[in-house]
Amino acid sequence: MISRINLNIHFNAPNARHETWQQLRTVASHMANSDELRDSDVVEARRLLGDLAAMERFWRFPSPDRFQEFEAMFCSRRLSDFADAVAHTADLITTGEYRDLAIEKLAGREALGSHYFEVLVVSDIDKTAQNDLRNDFGQWRSKTDEFIYDLVFVPSIEDAVVAILFNFNIQACVILDDFKLKTDLDLGVLNALRDVVRDYTSNASANDPSGMLIRFISQLRPELDVFLCLRFLSEEVLLAHPQEKTFHYNEPTSELHFSIIKAVRDRYRTPFFDAIKQFSTEPVGAFHALPVSRGNSVFTSAWIKDFAEFYGRNIFLGESSATIGGLDYLLQPRGTLKDAQDRASCCYGSDYTFFVTTGTSSSNRIVLQSLMQPGNIVLTDRSCHQSHHFAFLLSGSYPYYLNTYSLDKYSIAGAVQLRTIKEALLTLDQEGLLEQVKMVDLTNCTFDGLTYNVERYMEEILAIKPDMIFTWDEAWFGFARFVPHYRQRTAMFSAEILRDRFSSSDYREQYGQYKKQFLGKHPSFDSSWLSQRLLPDPDKVVIRVYATQSTHKTLGSFRQGSMIHVRDELFDAEVRESFLKAYMVHTTTSPNYHILASLDVSRRQAEMEGFKLVQRSIELALLIRRTINSNPLLSRYFQAMGPSELIPEEYRQSGVSSGFDPARDWQPVAHAWEVDEFVLDPCRITICTSESGIDGFTLKDKLASEFNIQVNKAGLNSICLMTNIGTTRNSVAHLIRCLIVIAEDCSKRDVSLSRGRHKSNNTDVCDINVSPPLPKFSGFHKVFRPYGDVPVGDLRRAFFAGTVTENVEYHPIEDLETTITSGRILVSANFVVPMPPGFPLLVPGQIVDRQTADFVQALPPSQVLGVDSHLGIQCFKSEYFKSL
Repeated sequence: MISRINLNIHFNAPNARHETWQQLRTVASHMANSDELRDSDVVEARRLLGDLAAMERFWRFPSPDRFQEFEAMFCSRRLSDFADAVAHTADLITTGEYRDLAIEKLAGREALGSHYFEVLVVSDIDKTAQNDLRNDFGQWRSKTDEFIYDLVFVPSIEDAVVAILFNFNIQACVILDDFKLKTDLDLGVLNALRDVVRDYTSNASANDPSGMLIRFISQLRPELDVFLCLRFLSEEVLLAHPQEKTFHYNEPTSELHFSIIKAVRDRYRTPFFDAIKQFSTEPVGAFHALPVSRGNSVFTSAWIKDFAEFYGRNIFLGESSATIGGLDYLLQPRGTLKDAQDRASCCYGSDYTFFVTTGTSSSNRIVLQSLMQPGNIVLTDRSCHQSHHFAFLLSGSYPYYLNTYSLDKYSIAGAVQLRTIKEALLTLDQEGLLEQVKMVDLTNCTFDGLTYNVERYMEEILAIKPDMIFTWDEAWFGFARFVPHYRQRTAMFSAEILRDRFSSSDYREQYGQYKKQFLGKHPSFDSSWLSQRLLPDPDKVVIRVYATQSTHKTLGSFRQGSMIHVRDELFDAEVRESFLKAYMVHTTTSPNYHILASLDVSRRQAEMEGFKLVQRSIELALLIRRTINSNPLLSRYFQAMGPSELIPEEYRQSGVSSGFDPARDWQPVAHAWEVDEFVLDPCRITICTSESGIDGFTLKDKLASEFNIQVNKAGLNSICLMTNIGTTRNSVAHLIRCLIVIAEDCSKRDVSLSRGRHKSNNTDVCDINVSPPLPKFSGFHKVFRPYGDVPVGDLRRAFFAGTVTENVEYHPIEDLETTITSGRILVSANFVVPMPPGFPLLVPGQIVDRQTADFVQALPPSQVLGVDSHLGIQCFKSEYFKSL
């Protein structure tokens, strides 16, 4: 069973190392170039050296011996040499050029095209034995190797955990059988990382310390390859660790060396992208569709040569509509594409992964149509992306729309409370419709960064309906797999945790107590279940979880690259055929091979360096947040909102209320990610613009037109930014400069207004402190409610009725309030969708209430789909209902 680890870690320890080297560089330069050596500089340099001494034992560069030379230079006051050495080292760490130096040292200049990584060796052996082992491995190295590695040694489990959380170069771990549980070293600034496992190593059994470390690695960095190298190989040891390759300590290291290389090569390999590259180099006679294939219609053209020059030759050489030559067929993959999808499945922790080239909109439709039958009921967030609503009408399933909690001040949709779902299930149970409920469909995380406690939601809902299917739209959360605290909130990881837990003897004992103490008093589903932490019956529960992921939104895929991840215990037996049919319905027969190749490559990047890149994107997001909220000018007009603004207190069980700033106090924030009903993804930065007097739509346009800055979305009094693995410090600096320019203009405007100048003519200021609240779902008209007063709707019937011209008419936006006040019941015949975020305010068959009308009227017409700027909203005629 996978035991949960407390993830109280600094989210970006590698950046702390980088910044410490830069600080030491500044102090060393000051000491070397000053006429008089100041005591304060000496004290600061000694402190920084102490911090780095704790850090550098976990990295191969600059090596412990070289670091001791730095300390000797400082102690002997060779300050010029010290400053030069520190500056050179800091530059190499910043640029990553130390990797080339390592490759050249280990394998020669001929190997400079190789990829460098580091292998963590967990063993309490002395320095001489370490050097002997390093030499043993080195003798098998070749100048022609594609991958070159060096060894990092640690003596204990605690040191090993610190190393894998700290050193992103580590791609493999070798566990010897002579290591300790606890470290004997003072880790200084890294003691917080050491404390991650201190409680666990104190209480854990010493019978299988290797297994304990393997479990830690599987949770913290599951992408790492783990190898056991033991002095004694027994049958018990081999059976205890069937997933890890095991070697004998006293045998030659060649097999272990080549196994390490093979494991990293396997993760590095991108079968479909490799096939595209190979295809592009071969002579091909193209007698099929797609004239741009091979570029012959482009390269020789007298009129579109700029097309070739702009995109380059390879994009045309690699383009094809053929499925031969290793290119495979998306609708029935058997070769390189299937291999690529299997590798993605392993990477993301799913049973199956499917590539989609037409975006997560198609992915959502595929999943929902494959699992739902006409008349099935789906519990869904009314604020989910429009593609879910389209899938309901295509499948004929009935949505039961769940309202989110309100963030009226910002006109932002929150998330759906667990109690709201339980209440809906109780309502349906009382109406005898619980068996008709097949799925819970939620967005994790939302457009504004609200993230569910996925594990708890699924666990409690399965206690009510043990065969419930879960679809999690993780369009914006594809990156979350690659850092520990995010991973625990993902669908695939949570499904794995639950599957493992429910099959354990410990859970059966826990459920037995729960059954006796709670179910014994409340055997039937009633209101007492709403406030109780529920546990499912392990003999009845079935894990059925699907996640859709916009790989192009947060990882390295081209536009429209998406994945579907599946962990469904009934997939092979009951779903596969219907899934493949739905996949065929919604998948083009002419997929873009470059999108497929980019999905393959994005998996490689995420697996090899996602740990590093995601942490950097969080770091930059926090930098933006701190700068906006701490700068006197920026904070006067803008506010980067945190949990206390976007998550009501009752859903923050941890008590965390301040903005996300682990640099000051990480542990409470990490605790929040483990226990709170909702947490806020710090990479999604919602900025309130109320005090600036500039509405979000205007600010979004201003940033784009005047400063060439694109933002994720705008609202009536907010904009939402996001950082990702492609965000740079330069772009962050540019954003801050531009916001300062805008804030300075606001300040000048306020000074002018305070002096009575141009007040009557000023059009820049608007009253956006009070915006219309985001409307709740108003309900379906009774004609489109198949079960009377039960609030589910026949979206399909309403949609197709709305396509008949004589059934509908238009109502101008400005007349809606008057019409509704007069007593006329307006029923939407169309989807009305603000873009972004892309969820419908109105769906076909929904009653148009006054709150919805007010909100639509407040939006710029250009931001809303389904509204004719001249005619208004399409509604059903009164005569249509009279005729039924």
